[in-house]
Amino acid sequence: LFTWQRNSVWQSEISMWTDVINKSPNSARAHVNLGKAISAGKNYAAAEEEFLKALKLDPDYGPGHLNLGVTYDLLNKRSEALKELRLALGKKDVSQAKVHNSIGMVHRKLGNYDQAILEAEHALQIDPYLLESYVTIGICLEKKGQHRKALGLFQHAAANGLTSLDLYNNWAITYFSLGMNDQAVALFKKALAIEPEHFESRYNLGVAYGNMGMIEEAQKEMSMAIKLQQSMN
Repeated sequence: LFTWQRNSVWQSEISMWTDVINKSPNSARAHVNLGKAISAGKNYAAAEEEFLKALKLDPDYGPGHLNLGVTYDLLNKRSEALKELRLALGKKDVSQAKVHNSIGMVHRKLGNYDQAILEAEHALQIDPYLLESYVTIGICLEKKGQHRKALGLFQHAAANGLTSLDLYNNWAITYFSLGMNDQAVALFKKALAIEPEHFESRYNLGVAYGNMGMIEEAQKEMSMAIKLQQSMN
């Protein structure tokens, strides 16, 4: 039911922004919003096309560079992502805090944890309420083995209203690293409630169950994770 509702939302967004473009084909904003709606359905290649159309219409449109950079990151094109995100810095109509945090997220995936933390901290200097930046820093600290500091950042983000797949999955990983399996399982389940087909959360939940001696549950989650991985290949 939740999957159907989410699909319904982005499909209706696609229809709406397609209609806007049919009426105003030279609107860079409309192409970006259509690209974002398409991206929500995980068709990143088609989303990329819309962002490129927006930037052809207006090369200085910040949201075009930001969203194209984020899309390249989702397509595992890290160098292209960084190039576009850096182009978004200083451009009009775009949150500079979000740009810096997005650059930090790319560096985090590249394993450049110190640089990622610097970018996320820069984002928070601009916008202290950008809760995703706390998650970025928390993930990097977790990777660096600073579990307690990471835990505090995840708890802060959640206490201030953030609900996201990244938050729950990585918060759960931190609990697991600290040997707090019950809390980890609860958060992996929250992550999967947002995205039931998220391979990493499904796999991690299986590992947590195994660590708790819940072999049947662990086998079930691992089996589902393997099927998800095969479907992605």
